[in-house]
Amino acid sequence: MQRIVFTSLFILLSLPLFSQQGKVLFTFGNTKVYDHDFKESCNQVIKKEDNWDFSRLVNDYADYKLEIYDAKQQKIDTTNQYKQRINHYKNKLILAHVLNNKETQKYFKESLSRNQYQYKVSYIKISISANSKTDTTVAYKKAMTIRHRLLNGYSFTTLARQLSDDENASFNGGNLGWVIPLDFNVGYSAENYIINHYNDKEISMPIKSGDYYYIIKTDGKRKAIETITISTILKYKKFKRSFYNDSIKKLFDEINKKLKNNADFQSLQEKYSEFPHHELTLDLQKAYEKFSTKISEISSIGKYSPIIETDNFFCIVRLDNQTEKTFDNEYNESLTQKFFSSEVFKQCYKAFADSIKEISGYKKISSYHELYKLFPDSAIYLGKWQPEGYLGFYTSELFEFDNVTYTVGDFAQYVYQTQSQCPYNKIENYLKEKYNDFVSSLVDQKMFELLKVNKQYALKLETFSDNVLYDLMEQKNGFYKNALDTQKVYNFYKNSGQEYKTSHILKISFYDYFFDKNSKKAMKNINSAIVSNKEISQNENLKLVKQGVFKYGDYELSDRIISKFDNKEYNIQNNKVINFPSEHIIAITDIQQLPQEETKEKIFTKFSPLYLKSQKENYLQNLRQKYRLEISEQAAVTLGSMF
Repeated sequence: MQRIVFTSLFILLSLPLFSQQGKVLFTFGNTKVYDHDFKESCNQVIKKEDNWDFSRLVNDYADYKLEIYDAKQQKIDTTNQYKQRINHYKNKLILAHVLNNKETQKYFKESLSRNQYQYKVSYIKISISANSKTDTTVAYKKAMTIRHRLLNGYSFTTLARQLSDDENASFNGGNLGWVIPLDFNVGYSAENYIINHYNDKEISMPIKSGDYYYIIKTDGKRKAIETITISTILKYKKFKRSFYNDSIKKLFDEINKKLKNNADFQSLQEKYSEFPHHELTLDLQKAYEKFSTKISEISSIGKYSPIIETDNFFCIVRLDNQTEKTFDNEYNESLTQKFFSSEVFKQCYKAFADSIKEISGYKKISSYHELYKLFPDSAIYLGKWQPEGYLGFYTSELFEFDNVTYTVGDFAQYVYQTQSQCPYNKIENYLKEKYNDFVSSLVDQKMFELLKVNKQYALKLETFSDNVLYDLMEQKNGFYKNALDTQKVYNFYKNSGQEYKTSHILKISFYDYFFDKNSKKAMKNINSAIVSNKEISQNENLKLVKQGVFKYGDYELSDRIISKFDNKEYNIQNNKVINFPSEHIIAITDIQQLPQEETKEKIFTKFSPLYLKSQKENYLQNLRQKYRLEISEQAAVTLGSMF
């Protein structure tokens, strides 16, 4: 008979109880649980053709509901650990809701389609804040100047190395290699430019995304490649040996010339490389990280890269093979996760949050500049916000949200509770960021209130809440911790009255009585041979085939004998004669060593799971008594008729 293990089933599949009248399965406390409650919970996993033990099933379900009920009675749903996990899940629900929004779905479906292709992208990145703290036009003007120079023939790679604010530009010259748009991740406008201009090699106008302007050049489009197989000619540099490293550079210049003159790559690899016959299969992005995006300049299979120089080595890479990405559910799931962190999704989320502000009647009433004077700038570094003594003086209204008016004091209290160090030099800038955080936290609360109206999200949250309570109950009771304590497990073993001993060790001689052709004569004399076992070795019809001291696991026949002794089916005596007719073997056994208690380590291995199970069962039995669990006599029949 099958049994549902509720520690896993209900964590994954249980649904909350929206009770309607039906047949009562069981009661506890002031709670009644009906047949349709169970069906809501288990309908996804129980099939009519399955052979379930419904009596056991209803008992397990009742125990699960008791644990959730007990957790709430102990107010575990008020603990910080519970709240943190619930808040994290609330955020996931909000993200899922934004993803399912009609407008977001349009971008998401478009993104899935776009990311079946890779584009060869180079870019120059200009930081807005690094060029001016207050004037965004400074960065834009710098970007336009760079673009003008590019249009006049300057090398994109050179200007990227000299002027880009991307820390990798000095290494890769702004070349990202072949990337899907989500890996580039600079927003919808940049994606559109890449996709619409992959053929023309034009230089884009500065495109703003976040705190940066981007100048983009796209040099091609292809089906997305997942892995590449490469061979390398590679030599390591020597630390602080510039003369030696210069000689390696000259060597690679010579190798490169030979390759251009159609020299055999493999022969050069065997002659010069640190790793002759070296071949690697790597994820494309991993290959870029290991060797550089210059690999993207290899035109086709069998061709090779320019000379690649890193901090550690010089190398030339040949492309031997490549495999396209498989667009299955797993890949789509990975794209979904990338989409959640993409600039496009952030824009969708901001639009959704702004709509929440709008329907909540958010209105800024006054400034919070009074707080600027209250604390020195050093307060944000030392974490010494202590505004309680001043709150009575700041009752002026700050903003309205969802028909509630928040004061400067409310805001100061929020800052105090969420204070953190930050990169700002002025308290004013810090408070501006905290103000936006405060409003965002209210938006999040409002978002979730709206989600709770949706039955689907309400069901998911209540189910998750039960799962969290269930987990925390087991942790709080310390069952697992106790079951990992060697001494406690040993004490449980001793108190259980059970014995866990080693097996017998026997000295055994095995004789074959069918070794010759005279089997009839052997059979006639076998009884006398067994009776007079002291002379058994002289019996002409018996032949010694195996002899020695045997432990369990040494030999099949000796294992059978030892098991009989262990289970007390054989008396403990020496010179015991045992016959194996089907094998034509008789055995003479002597006791070499009697069983002894197993080591604490082996006792722990066997009894730790039993101790854990015992603790849980005792705990559940206490709950059944405490909350007066009563299971209907017809519960199993009722369930059986439902599935």
